Amino acid sequence: MKILHLFVLSFFILSPNSIWAQVENTPACFFDKLNTQRYHEMGQLYMKFDSVTPTMALCHTVFSAISKNQNRLAIEALEKNLLPNWNQYPGDMLFLFQKLIQLYIEEGKYTEAHTYSNWFKEQYYPTIKKQGISEEYSQQIFQFINNMDKFLDEAVLIPPMRVVRKKGNQSVNFTIDPLIMSQIEVNGSKKDVFWDTGVPVPMYLTHQVADTLRIVYGMDSLDTSMGRHPIVNIDSIVIGNYSFYNVPTLIIDMANPIPYLSEHKMSAKKLRKAQRVYDKFNRPMIGLPIIKRLGRLEVDWKHKLLSFPHDTLPKSDWEEQIQLTDYKYPRLTTPIMINNMNVMGIIDSGFDSYMLMRKDFYQRYSNQFPVVKNKQDRRLTLTVSGAEDTLNIHLHHPTLVYGGRVIQPKEKINFIGDGYTEKSWDMLMGLHFFKSLGQNIIFDFKDMKLKVWKKSINFLRQ
Repeated sequence: MKILHLFVLSFFILSPNSIWAQVENTPACFFDKLNTQRYHEMGQLYMKFDSVTPTMALCHTVFSAISKNQNRLAIEALEKNLLPNWNQYPGDMLFLFQKLIQLYIEEGKYTEAHTYSNWFKEQYYPTIKKQGISEEYSQQIFQFINNMDKFLDEAVLIPPMRVVRKKGNQSVNFTIDPLIMSQIEVNGSKKDVFWDTGVPVPMYLTHQVADTLRIVYGMDSLDTSMGRHPIVNIDSIVIGNYSFYNVPTLIIDMANPIPYLSEHKMSAKKLRKAQRVYDKFNRPMIGLPIIKRLGRLEVDWKHKLLSFPHDTLPKSDWEEQIQLTDYKYPRLTTPIMINNMNVMGIIDSGFDSYMLMRKDFYQRYSNQFPVVKNKQDRRLTLTVSGAEDTLNIHLHHPTLVYGGRVIQPKEKINFIGDGYTEKSWDMLMGLHFFKSLGQNIIFDFKDMKLKVWKKSINFLRQ
């Protein structure tokens, strides 16, 4: 499918090779953190090593840069090391080179991708074949080269997403109904959209909205965790003083929860309420790939304004690191401590909740998390893929530390059920959590920090 490059190269072998499989003890933990996209923890482990292999050193540089939204630095590190020093990575050259090509495509550097792919095919591969390599590794490289040629020929036909920022800082009004919602322009028409940091593609449009905009879809589609859905390139969207062009957009509706609820014998009254909630949630959404390209997203809860400041900011009251994962679809994560245990949380403004713990994580460490069971307190959470039971238990008096500050939970911390296979996070941090931190927060994708002010920045600037 010709548009897969917008997300990930489908032929990538995203697994360690010979050198990595032989590493033991702490270095093995390092690569485990890398493979599970827990880059914050990977970096902490790296600092403890007295000596490292060339693969470890390069991976730390590259993936740390990716986590900090600095793909160009990751590219520079790979260019600097792979061509002149390829013999230092005998079992891992394919993995590292695949990452370089992926980064080129993500950054729209098609000429460089072709140049380096030709070097890999015409110089690197013949050289190592003469030196003698295993048949399995040779077949992996041969398959990669064949797929890469076809893929790059198709990739150049698709224009990359482009962003243009006008001077000034134009704020956008928002409401919470039940998520952050504002108006933007989609192909010149104003549409209400949710802002969802948990959406890993640039934009979702419902079928109804796509039809009203006369968008033709169905020619191309994308496999997701929710099945195969049409995907198109939207000509333009305008958000404040930002214009985005050639925006990859998934045409998708939330799965209707009524069949699921009916199976669980919900009353007619609750079914009607669920239908109303579904109708509210089933809207277009702006996802993380758009949000991070804004540079900074300021949320002023008091004045209900979204801004995208480029000026020097007043000193925040406190802050915490945020990081991007390098999954097939990117996620935004942040470290948090719960019951004296360091964990990783996913920042998901599309969840109308405070905080949820993964069921599989709890099962591994249940002795550290006392719970309260309440059969009358069953909760259902609506997601794009349908209704999910958050289980009828919650943590008993949990302690939270975030950004070096002890935080008293404002709501119960429940559990989220099965179905989450990503290993990059343990806790889901929803909209209510971030709303409780202060009057102003900024997701700063330049410094890769969440910055918090107790009072409105607008007030401080007066």
